Amino acid sequence: MIGPGSEWFWAMAQFVLVSVTIVGLYRQVRQQNAANALERMVQLQGEWNSPRLIYARLCVARWRMQATDMRPDVETTVPLAWLCNFFENLADLYEAGHVTWWEVENTWGQSLVLWWSALRETVIDSRAGNSTALLGFERLAERAAGTARKRGDDWDVSSDDLATALEVQVQRNAARLRMLRDIERWVMPGDGA
Repeated sequence: MIGPGSEWFWAMAQFVLVSVTIVGLYRQVRQQNAANALERMVQLQGEWNSPRLIYARLCVARWRMQATDMRPDVETTVPLAWLCNFFENLADLYEAGHVTWWEVENTWGQSLVLWWSALRETVIDSRAGNSTALLGFERLAERAAGTARKRGDDWDVSSDDLATALEVQVQRNAARLRMLRDIERWVMPGDGA
């Protein structure tokens, strides 16, 4: 092992050492990527369930139920931007490969389809000055609806069903805001406080 003719042994030992190091690094990178993906999903779900976005969904659903014009009123402009920008940011993360289609579809697929159905005309109208505005939101919603159809699920929201779907959103998000208020005040359900 030492001396002339042992070069093959030391070359093989170096090869094994380098191979083990590469495998170890690969496993460490995979574990880090999994941890980062989990953290991104926790942050996205935290934002989706934040009081700001719950309020936005409530406000936009109420406005859309009563809207005769697809242009939002002054009080709805900011919550509408919050909601649409969430979906646009989600599209950016998906297109950059930071979240998978499976994560997007399972967590926000139906919401994408519902909100795109409710806001399609408003978004298209807003594109008069910027033809690329909210294209990511549109692409994700259309893909989610198409994937659901292929699977045999019907996530499409017809104009006849939209009022009912928006009423459900109003009720759910109003209840979520009440629960958050109760949590902040340490009120237990059923206490009546």
